[in-house]
Amino acid sequence: MTLPETTSSRWTATEGLPFPLGLTQIEEEGAYNFAPYAKQAQSVTLLLYAESDGVNTVLEYRFGYLENKTGRIWHCRIPFVSMQGACYYAYRVARTAPNRAARPRTRRLRSKRSTSARLNSAAAQGRYTAAMETK
Repeated sequence: MTLPETTSSRWTATEGLPFPLGLTQIEEEGAYNFAPYAKQAQSVTLLLYAESDGVNTVLEYRFGYLENKTGRIWHCRIPFVSMQGACYYAYRVARTAPNRAARPRTRRLRSKRSTSARLNSAAAQGRYTAAMETK
């Protein structure tokens, strides 16, 4: 006697599981389960890239707030056939503002500590290169 497919197993097959964290290959279902932890995320998008093109995505999957989030873990399941030959993945995360007064915070870069400021002048580039060669 076999049990009928439960609502929970159908949900798992379409919306993924929050555990284990990270990327999990599920051979029996022919899919990958993605489960990133994002404490302050407002939205998360999974980006899949082909091996030949690491700039343009072959698939972008936007996680649904209600159906693809459990606590602080976002999760989804993507079938192998939907991945369109993707070999690499990344996440785009939109973060919520911290619970502080809504004011812009800007910080001034100090030229002594800023590597980019030192690399902008030709003289500094020479000193930087020489310092790297001596180490």
